[in-house]
Amino acid sequence: MNPDELTLAREEAQALLEAAAAEQRISAEVHELRLALIGEAPSAAAVAAIVADLQPTGGYDVVPAASDPGWVNPPDVIRLSATFGTTKRRGRWTAPYALELQTMFGELEIDLRDATFGSNVLEVDVNNFFGSIVITVPSGTEIENDCSTVFGSVSHQRKNRDASEANGLVVRITGTVVFGDLKTRERLPSDLAPAPPPGIRGWLARVTGQLD
Repeated sequence: MNPDELTLAREEAQALLEAAAAEQRISAEVHELRLALIGEAPSAAAVAAIVADLQPTGGYDVVPAASDPGWVNPPDVIRLSATFGTTKRRGRWTAPYALELQTMFGELEIDLRDATFGSNVLEVDVNNFFGSIVITVPSGTEIENDCSTVFGSVSHQRKNRDASEANGLVVRITGTVVFGDLKTRERLPSDLAPAPPPGIRGWLARVTGQLD
């Protein structure tokens, strides 16, 4: 790690904190806590995770109605973060061409089973520092995981292994997991998933992870 790079990252993060505090987007207590964390962060990536939720994010651009009134043009990148909290993205949404995911002592849940894709390749960059990231993809998705781990874990769960056929989608994951975990799992789209069994069997299926 270049000391100048870490120093610059800390200065930029401190500037973001000062701006957020001045605009009353964060409390004085959160401001002081994050300042202390920035001073202790071992890398520029860890610094970035501390203030990731304060960074501006890209939005959706709607294609003109003449093209398709129901289509939303995928953004180039969406940045999602969780710092001492939980962030979830699920349901019917338009996936970007690239996802940037950052956690620091937080949890991120990204559900793509019902998403619309503008490309057959989704690039995902993760910076997971003492956090948890769960990425749910449609059944039959090819996962290319090139993450590096430092006292962390990376796993992939395939449901209905024999029934899953390749759907042409590739999710390519890169980045770093430090003292955290990254899980990818396959699930059928909501409109194709079987109905949960009634009563206690349905409850047991949910708590054991068979349904979600």
